[in-house]
Amino acid sequence: MIDRMNLIKNKDLEEKLRRVVNEIHPLSHRAFNDFLDLIVCDTITKGIFIRKGQQTSSEYFILEGLVRTYVESPNGKDVSLNFYPDQSILSPYKTRTKAGISTIWVEALAQTELAAIDVKALFELAAKSEEIRIFMTRVIENDLLEKSSKEIMLASMTGKEKLAFFRERFPTLENYAPHIHIASYCGITNVSLSRFRAMKSLQ
Repeated sequence: MIDRMNLIKNKDLEEKLRRVVNEIHPLSHRAFNDFLDLIVCDTITKGIFIRKGQQTSSEYFILEGLVRTYVESPNGKDVSLNFYPDQSILSPYKTRTKAGISTIWVEALAQTELAAIDVKALFELAAKSEEIRIFMTRVIENDLLEKSSKEIMLASMTGKEKLAFFRERFPTLENYAPHIHIASYCGITNVSLSRFRAMKSLQ
């Protein structure tokens, strides 16, 4: 369950959010402040905070922590779609919902600080601000490019190459994310992952 807090006033959190935003598309002081006015800070403990089939209405920025998105296979096993470490943006609302209902599971793998913004309010702001529209477009473009890269990885790479792809994409995540989730992201078994990790080189 999310603990809803007040609008961000903490300068440390504000600066974390600014870095996330600027990495995508730098905003002017005025545009960022308009954006910040709509933000609420959420601190969530480890566990699922958006369930498949749940109504949801926010975009999320991961300020600190680790989040995973996943689906369930027909045999009931989790299949990791993506990981979102410190200072990243959760997959956009439009790509993870249908008619306002979540099509995936979203899980915090550690205590996580989130910045959340209501989708309706964000679109109203975008209608008034070209900077915000550009920012939103680039978030969606980046998400699509990432999904495309993963599709190619799953379809064309060997198991060793898949692990190398994961390490390039998430340089430090292997040290603290559960390996069973990494294996499912890579489309390999946990046994295979352990074998590849034991190799001195993935080349």
